[in-house]
Amino acid sequence: MEYAIAQRTVTISLSGRHENDAQVAYSYWSPNDGLTRSASATCDLYQKEDTNTLFLLDYAATRNGWTIVGTEPNPAGAPALDTIAGPDDLSIMTLFRTPVTPERFNFYIVYKNMITGATVRFDPQEGNIP
Repeated sequence: MEYAIAQRTVTISLSGRHENDAQVAYSYWSPNDGLTRSASATCDLYQKEDTNTLFLLDYAATRNGWTIVGTEPNPAGAPALDTIAGPDDLSIMTLFRTPVTPERFNFYIVYKNMITGATVRFDPQEGNIP
């Protein structure tokens, strides 16, 4: 690596404990417009330069048993993102490289509840669709 790559963080609030009641919200600062979003149903991930994005579960989500299993392409068969899992599966880093032409990365973050065994998938850019 010849230069440092910028990092942004997205805090994930995941409520509920089962597939039928899980809802997700994202809190983050956007490097594109300088605005902060709190408990937003969607997450704008477009960036103008190489940027690593750290998705991390908040305190309440971890106390309710949620962990991050990984990511999956959306739709299935699309190119997979490069990721790095964080300690205790409470976070995941996605490695976004700037494309030649801007495009939207579509992927699910897959969560597992260690108390109930429930597994849910949410695409941060599609919004909160339980």
